[in-house]
Amino acid sequence: MKSANDVPFSWILALFRNDVGVDETTFYFEGEEPGDQHYLGCLPNIDPEKPFWAGYCDLPDGFGAATAEALFNAPYYDGKSLRERWREVHIYEIGLVPLEEYIAYHADDYPIDAYE
Repeated sequence: MKSANDVPFSWILALFRNDVGVDETTFYFEGEEPGDQHYLGCLPNIDPEKPFWAGYCDLPDGFGAATAEALFNAPYYDGKSLRERWREVHIYEIGLVPLEEYIAYHADDYPIDAYE
């Protein structure tokens, strides 16, 4: 399953599972302005029990999650999860790096074409 800008869900999940420079990942949903960004990240040094986090969702203070799966399956985006809404997602940056640059930088370790 791919996002609105062709990012495979399995690829982004692999990046988060392995914490591959994903902190401060930004995205928006179709129908929102690119400036209406939502945030995701992973900070194991800050909260080892819930290192994954999300901001600008249905919960005013965001939320933390113990696993990448929990982060992407939590129903906090208009009552649905990111997994459920993945086809509407536009990834803007991963780890504060523009998407295309991030893909190129990690092409050897995490080639996006190897994921569906």
